[in-house]
Amino acid sequence: MWQREEKNGLMYFTLPQWEDRGAKVVFTCRSGGVSADPYHSLNLGLHVGDDFAAVLENRKRVLSLWREGDQLVTAQQTHETDPFGDGSRQQHQRL
Repeated sequence: MWQREEKNGLMYFTLPQWEDRGAKVVFTCRSGGVSADPYHSLNLGLHVGDDFAAVLENRKRVLSLWREGDQLVTAQQTHETDPFGDGSRQQHQRL
């Protein structure tokens, strides 16, 4: 079950049951970062045109929530109707 947490001005959600398996699963919210509009605060993506230094600071803030040496793994989120880019949206909807 998801657990809502807040620390150092960052609000995020975790799956505590995964920690027994050696992983910390976290979904961040947008508050608590330094990115300017249109990225609205806690942007973690280096691929969207945000200021590089702002994104690095945002990632530093997220990493500060855990132990030194922990690694941050991010995904490239997409807001597409054809996320696979091959025109087969209908075929993949069943997955």
